[in-house]
Amino acid sequence: MNMNTVNNCRSVFILIIYLVLLPFEIIAQQYDQEEAYFAHLYSINKEWINHIEASPEGKIVFNSDRERIQLHLRLVCQHLKENPPINLEESRLSNRIKLISKLEEYASLGVFPTNLYHEVRQPYFVDDFGVHCAVGYMMHVSGDDELVSRIRNEHNFDYIKDIKTEGVTEWASINGFTVEELKWIQPGYPPANNIEMLGNGTNGSVKGFWIDIYNNNRLILFGDFSELDNEPCSNLGIYENDQLYCFGSGLLGNIVNVFSKNDGVYVTGTFYDGGVVYPMAKYDNGSWNYISIPTRENATSTASSHYFYNGQYVIAIDHSSLSGIQEIWSYSYSGVWQKQAEIVGTVHDIESGYDGLFFAGQFDYVIPYSTLGPGTQIPTNNAVSYSFNGNWTPITGGISNTVHSISTIGTSTYFAGTCSTTENVCVTKYLNGTLQPILLYNQVGYDQPCVINQLAYENNSAYLTLGGNFNISPMGVGTAGNNLAKYNLVNGSLTVLAQLNDEVNAVLYDGQDLFIGGDFTTNLGSTSLNHLGTIVSTVSIDEFGNASSLKTYPNPFTSSISVEGVEDQSKYKLLDMTGQIVKEGSISNGQITDLDDLSTGNYILTIQTEKGIISVRVMK
Repeated sequence: MNMNTVNNCRSVFILIIYLVLLPFEIIAQQYDQEEAYFAHLYSINKEWINHIEASPEGKIVFNSDRERIQLHLRLVCQHLKENPPINLEESRLSNRIKLISKLEEYASLGVFPTNLYHEVRQPYFVDDFGVHCAVGYMMHVSGDDELVSRIRNEHNFDYIKDIKTEGVTEWASINGFTVEELKWIQPGYPPANNIEMLGNGTNGSVKGFWIDIYNNNRLILFGDFSELDNEPCSNLGIYENDQLYCFGSGLLGNIVNVFSKNDGVYVTGTFYDGGVVYPMAKYDNGSWNYISIPTRENATSTASSHYFYNGQYVIAIDHSSLSGIQEIWSYSYSGVWQKQAEIVGTVHDIESGYDGLFFAGQFDYVIPYSTLGPGTQIPTNNAVSYSFNGNWTPITGGISNTVHSISTIGTSTYFAGTCSTTENVCVTKYLNGTLQPILLYNQVGYDQPCVINQLAYENNSAYLTLGGNFNISPMGVGTAGNNLAKYNLVNGSLTVLAQLNDEVNAVLYDGQDLFIGGDFTTNLGSTSLNHLGTIVSTVSIDEFGNASSLKTYPNPFTSSISVEGVEDQSKYKLLDMTGQIVKEGSISNGQITDLDDLSTGNYILTIQTEKGIISVRVMK
């Protein structure tokens, strides 16, 4: 058997394996995961399915996505040099050899376009900083910048197969390439990292957040830490005006929730004072007051609601007198405690709903209580609702075996928890008494159970953010990631937001930005976060300067956009969502004008400042 036959057999064998496994196996796209060479290369460019024989055998791990793109280009260059088209005339062969050499130099430099506007791996022919993609660079060094400019204007974010700009096929022919070869050369680029650490973070896990509307919407954070922003602080802090500082001197104990009202800040959990354990404490006038439940001394709280509901605040407690049972108690504005129910199992979250409260966790029965005593035991399946009229209603059907988080949006309520190959439901929608599983295990996990610790809804959007312990490796398209993603409630798509090294415990939108807290310390294998980070709003993304000073209005706009926070005569470009420049010029008297002819839709406004480029999404 000659070598050609051996190589052909190897290619067919590998192809058969991948065609068989692709429907069932998730191809890893994380550069720092040890995977087969082909899996890594396929994530860079799907054309590798047509060049399996050029992929090395074995497995590999990379230190960065940049290194992975470099390998892709080096291997493509090697194959192109060794396999020139047959009967190629001398001038075109010469052009081909020169451009492959230039492409090798380009790969060695490792300076690739930056993906600012897409949340998945995407081609960028020329990015906002003038960096060319591999194919664009070859056109540039060949002297055809006019063609590069037209592609950038017409198809900047498209794959070669979708670029219809006149002249591409002619350029390829003159320089000794086929369009199929250009398709293989062109990489996709991962989303730019836009997760920022808050201050210097904490030295331990962050478990939750609260927006204190009674104190300038400051962000209260809590967890299991002894330092905040490199200063001593026990478990409770504040983020306000871009500064982290301790909440008083902090609070010793295990905090499970925080909420505020006009008379102070309340916390629930397990707190010690004078040898007694308390389930609740209140901070007012610079000191902590501990609150106990009558007849339940030394009780601890495992979950609590986030608001006073119908004049009452509700918590779930453990007590030494209870075995396998938790109790639900309400605390009124006047400070009166009342037992509401017993739960056979454990409650993990309590949230307000459209017409009552929802309780979820891992429990089988609820026993309602009133002033007359216990009522009839009600079978449940890890979730139950309590209505304004005092009725307890079991929620049964397709739901996680253990529910960790509840989120209510309008009349719909979403439950999220632990899922696996045997317990397949990760997120369930509850509407009009019916449960509908919307996110299953095979979308967010492999090899190990997926845990979704918390949900957060981005106001006036279609997105529900998921934080927890899970892996996402989309097959064919998309970007891999860990522990943070968002789910589109309209079309059911799942988008990766990060590649975090440990789980996320808390996610919260403050109306503009997303805050995340958890056990993680890095993103993308290198960016330090120290348990605490924020993703800047997709409405205003600033890669170099301070976008908080930039204001654009009205949004949506009609015929003009007013711009504040940048110098007059700053250069701008307005791009549609395909990457085509639809308007460019200079800001005059704080205005971008003559926009009447633009179609209704979303646009990206980029403004060149002394500090860099500010990119803002605007709408007409």
